[in-house]
Amino acid sequence: MWPSCRLGQNAYPGDAGVKATAMKKRFPRRRGQTGFTLVEVLVTIAIYTLVAAAGYMVLSSGTLSWQVNNTRVELQQELRKAMDWMIMDLRQAGPSSISSPSVSDTWSSAGITFRVAIGATGGTVDWSSAQYRYSLGGTNNDQLLRQNLTTGAVKEIAQDISVLQVLRPLTAQDTVEISLTAAKQTSLGGTISQTMNFT
Repeated sequence: MWPSCRLGQNAYPGDAGVKATAMKKRFPRRRGQTGFTLVEVLVTIAIYTLVAAAGYMVLSSGTLSWQVNNTRVELQQELRKAMDWMIMDLRQAGPSSISSPSVSDTWSSAGITFRVAIGATGGTVDWSSAQYRYSLGGTNNDQLLRQNLTTGAVKEIAQDISVLQVLRPLTAQDTVEISLTAAKQTSLGGTISQTMNFT
């Protein structure tokens, strides 16, 4: 009678020992020998690659965010500088001293030309003979310039200014509305722009 066996077991008890002995002879192990299998090495490399990729993504998004915010701060500084200069000059100019643009409900991109008060005599404002003009110019037409039209002297007020618009509305002729837009390209190729409006 043959011995009964289950699936996966050897029919003869001696077969298991023969197979184990043959495997030991083919791939002998020394005592205390340790090491990693190829599968363990590949799994470790895959995990390391995933961690390194995630770290790179976090680092690159942080760098991009820093660059965008830094560019925005620079643009805000240029807009603030331009606004401060224009407000300082235009507060000294009265509506009658602004020669360009004319009163209209249409925005003008030609800049603004005006004279400033130099004093008062007997309740009448004395205006300077020199006319001043704020307009865009410079190498790339991206600088806000303040020009003395009488002497020809030009002062650069702000950089990276891409749009200057002036409005003298019909309903409020004593008011001058100004819109400035600053734009700058980042080193990664994107363009950041900001707009400031003031009256």
